[in-house]
Amino acid sequence: MARHAYSSIILAVNTISAPEKDYKNTQNLCHFKVLNNKGTDFVFCLNINKSVMCFLKSNPTTAGQVDIEKYAGKWYEIARYPNSFERNCDFTTATYSLKNNRIQVFNQCRKADGTKTGIKGKAFPVKGSNNTKLKVQFFWPFRAGYWIIAKDDDYQWALVGSPSKKYFWVLARNPELSPDLIQKLKEVMKVHGYFPERLYFTKQDLST
Repeated sequence: MARHAYSSIILAVNTISAPEKDYKNTQNLCHFKVLNNKGTDFVFCLNINKSVMCFLKSNPTTAGQVDIEKYAGKWYEIARYPNSFERNCDFTTATYSLKNNRIQVFNQCRKADGTKTGIKGKAFPVKGSNNTKLKVQFFWPFRAGYWIIAKDDDYQWALVGSPSKKYFWVLARNPELSPDLIQKLKEVMKVHGYFPERLYFTKQDLST
């Protein structure tokens, strides 16, 4: 089973033993055993938009590598764990830009009364994480963990969580994802120890 078969997810295993038929053309969540240098673990695979993505359940990982230039731009918040700083927020977007080799963050939403609110911040890649782990700062000197758990190869969607699992977001380049894709992303959440039933689905302007 070739390393490149994992799409954007790189598993923390040295050797893998599994016939190709166990993952090729997979339509739903499946699992099989792999043999690594520490013994046997379960791998869960999903076929998402014809791209097979695999996750090691006993050792959840972030996305293997993130190209910050490709990740930059506007993202729509499809869903999130409810949190205090986004209370009463809908039509939420997050925009990332590179300026002087620094990652600038601008989060914006619309409140229930129709008023818009936004906040600017900075993001700092964690050394050795291949840009999959960031520290985001909105108020000095506080920084919060921002882990890119999984992403589309073409950067059309991303799953983002905090290492404490207190926070989670589903982001996309478009304001809506298909029900089928959302269901598959929920399965990815489960593999990484997050809970889909906690998600609040953000209202978005679908005419955008």
